[in-house]
Amino acid sequence: MTDRSAHISAAPDTAIIDLWDRVEAIQASGSKLCLAVTGGGSRALTWLLNHPGASRAVLDAHIPYCSASLEQYLSQEGPLPVSDETARLMARRAYVSSLELHPEGTSQIGLSCTAALATNRHRRGEDRAWIAVRTRERYFFHGLCFERRASQTDEEARYEQEDTLSTCLISALAEACGLQVPDPPPQSHMTLTKVEWMVDPALEDLFTGAVDVVEMGTDGHLSASVARHSRLILSGSFNPLHDGHVELAAVAERRTGRSACLEISIHNVDKPTLAYCELRERLVPLKGRFPVLLTRAPTFDQKAALFADACFVIGYDTAVRLVDPAYYGGEAADGEADMDRALGLLGQRGSRFLVAGRNDRGHFKTLEDVPVPPRHAHLLEAIPEAEFRRDLSSSQLREKASPEP
Repeated sequence: MTDRSAHISAAPDTAIIDLWDRVEAIQASGSKLCLAVTGGGSRALTWLLNHPGASRAVLDAHIPYCSASLEQYLSQEGPLPVSDETARLMARRAYVSSLELHPEGTSQIGLSCTAALATNRHRRGEDRAWIAVRTRERYFFHGLCFERRASQTDEEARYEQEDTLSTCLISALAEACGLQVPDPPPQSHMTLTKVEWMVDPALEDLFTGAVDVVEMGTDGHLSASVARHSRLILSGSFNPLHDGHVELAAVAERRTGRSACLEISIHNVDKPTLAYCELRERLVPLKGRFPVLLTRAPTFDQKAALFADACFVIGYDTAVRLVDPAYYGGEAADGEADMDRALGLLGQRGSRFLVAGRNDRGHFKTLEDVPVPPRHAHLLEAIPEAEFRRDLSSSQLREKASPEP
């Protein structure tokens, strides 16, 4: 039997012994691990590798530390901030490696960590880290936020944060291996957030670009088998879904005779790409309300390429952008040409738009206030104010829900 105390210290404390036992249990679990860490968490790699029999579990480990290295590891352009989405991408990449290196069985695990820990250079944002673990069935996320004590030097804070992060990384890995791991005791310098999601193959394919659209049924099931013709589509972020959306969908159903569905694009023209965890959270309250189309199409001409003969339900402000050359980028002449080309494609695909009015700085604006080029006027139809008017938006609801500063 190995004298583990000789590998730890002359008088090992309880925490170190517990850590040793946890690493032993991970190695004995039969799991096959690929790991990737950047910005912190490297001490956990040392604990896993500087251990008799490490090769029983660890297949591969990467430390893509600089930005260019991380972009190369993920085959994705930056920026790649310290976030749950970056951690997910890294964990997924590690999981794919584990399948390639150990194709037998179902015990493969990909683990990642991305961190911005205490440093002696100026850095925007708080000291933080995200850990992600990808198994065959689940994603496990651990978000850590650190608070430095006033008396700490940069070096002291960094050492403490690295130790805490690496310990949490080992605990997250142990949980993914099916081991019982108690939550860490509260610590004054760190807050921990834990999230867990089932892996859905259709959603994975949407984020990788293997498919361009996925539909969530009212039962919550996600499928890449999607009806592509004659859909009634209400596009938006639905953060949150509110009564105005529901009433507008009902009005559109009465006018068209079609059943409404929602559409959320993970890519947006003027917003960051929607992260995996954020999308999963946003879908939870939509289950049982409407079918939801999930796409990679930020613009309506791209949406129309996915859905022939679609009727899109939009508000006044969206209609303004739809016919605004500046919204299409480039010089004024280029924007005009790009707008004309996009609207022409919409017409070719049989698309049309139902336009609801909206309160704009105290004035209720309708389709009549939108400068639609006459050659494209047939694409848009107004919903009369008498049929629908709602002056509360999702952004206003979010502001009301936010705590006072």
